[in-house]
Amino acid sequence: MKKLLLSSSLVIFGFAAFAQGTIQINNSKPAAKPSITFNKDSKSKSVSSMTCGNDTVFYSYLKEEMLGTSQYWLQTATATITEWAQTFLNTGTLTVKGISFWGGVKDIPNPAQTLTATAVLYNVDATNTPTTVIATQTIVLNTTVKVWTAMFTTPLTVTGNYAVAIRNTSATDTIAVVVNNTVVVDTYNENLSHINAPGFGGWFEVSAAAAPDAPEAIIAPVISYPIATNYTMSPVATTMCLGTALTFTNTTTPAAILGNRMYNYGAFYGYWNTVSDSVYAWDMGNGSPIQWSTNAAYTYPAAGLDTVTLYTIAGLFTSCLDTKETYLSITPNAIASFTQNATASPLIAFTSTSTGAATYSWDFGDGSPVDNTANPSHTFGVGTWTVTLTVTSAGTCNTNITTQTVTIVATDIANLSTGILNVFPNPSSNGLFTIEMGGASKTNVQVYNVVGELVYSKEFTSATTSLDLSSVAAGVYTMKVNTNNNNTVKQIVIAK
Repeated sequence: MKKLLLSSSLVIFGFAAFAQGTIQINNSKPAAKPSITFNKDSKSKSVSSMTCGNDTVFYSYLKEEMLGTSQYWLQTATATITEWAQTFLNTGTLTVKGISFWGGVKDIPNPAQTLTATAVLYNVDATNTPTTVIATQTIVLNTTVKVWTAMFTTPLTVTGNYAVAIRNTSATDTIAVVVNNTVVVDTYNENLSHINAPGFGGWFEVSAAAAPDAPEAIIAPVISYPIATNYTMSPVATTMCLGTALTFTNTTTPAAILGNRMYNYGAFYGYWNTVSDSVYAWDMGNGSPIQWSTNAAYTYPAAGLDTVTLYTIAGLFTSCLDTKETYLSITPNAIASFTQNATASPLIAFTSTSTGAATYSWDFGDGSPVDNTANPSHTFGVGTWTVTLTVTSAGTCNTNITTQTVTIVATDIANLSTGILNVFPNPSSNGLFTIEMGGASKTNVQVYNVVGELVYSKEFTSATTSLDLSSVAAGVYTMKVNTNNNNTVKQIVIAK
């Protein structure tokens, strides 16, 4: 159980070195809490490159609410203890616009009592003790214990650690400063609260002055800082192949401020709890789970248009949401397929039914040139041919191949049948052939080219016939032999 802090009229600094006297810190509980609220999940407008603030970072108050017992005490700032200060850690650059504190005037019996106090912004030394004054601003207080704020006429830029303080400049009146309930044995005491007792030599750490008690003053700066949410992506191209592994490296600034527990709720929660709460969230834009991490990695499982969004969740009491988006086009892999239409055979029409194809390459298997159109037509000679379609996806992500066979029985010859027909030599190097057709006494021979044109026709009266096609160009031809009212078809080749 936590022990109550600072019993009434607690005497501290009873050392011989302080011959001037002793310092007394008196306490009582504040009558009511002020309206100090925070919401880490609040949704501010999502923009890129924004300024977060004004954020009054009541860090010592938040520690008590989240880690302590939510008990608070009134301490005094008098002619003896003239100031209470709270140090803030800072490894970046901040704009301090003012100072807020929870307190008021101690002279409760006189409700009309007012007092002009001074809010002070200090540099601090290596021990986080206030040293030189950066700026001051007066503030008129009364006996209402609440949150008071003094805004500087000109906002101040601070780099490095600093302290904010409330100073009592009255020799007769007392300021009440609310402190939290931390003690030395508690893990959330950081020895960042100080009191100024000029008669005893100046500034002292509260934990050293009031050991074993170590209250922290509810004093906070009003700050702002610019946020530039950004990241790099590897590979860098925004149009990529399906299956590409992507990595995202966060380059958001100011990283030191965003990762500081005193200025960011996510950093605060992660510092004081075993379960971290990330300052950054990644949305891959395709319904996959949000990645709560500084950096991210992802491989898209499907092709399409997607948007990668990095959210920077900033602020301690004033939530700020900054974003950076990248639009991606995930290219599908190509899959080859096609149909063939032989209605006008031997002219065959091909239709690509491929998906994801950006380029096409048709090899008709008959030695003709490759065709690169999507839906070509081609005239074949008699025979069986292997047609190969090769498709490539956009960005040359992949290549896919499919084949089909095409069979041409004859070209422009109706009512044909096959029979016993011996033709030799075949191929012929000079266009001269010998035809043997059983014991037929009368034979009619017709020869057609690959487009069905008749190039030769002659009637013979012997079973063995010499055929002279020496005047016909080299190529593949279809021979129709009619004998005894039967049609017989044979493919012949002239190879000159």
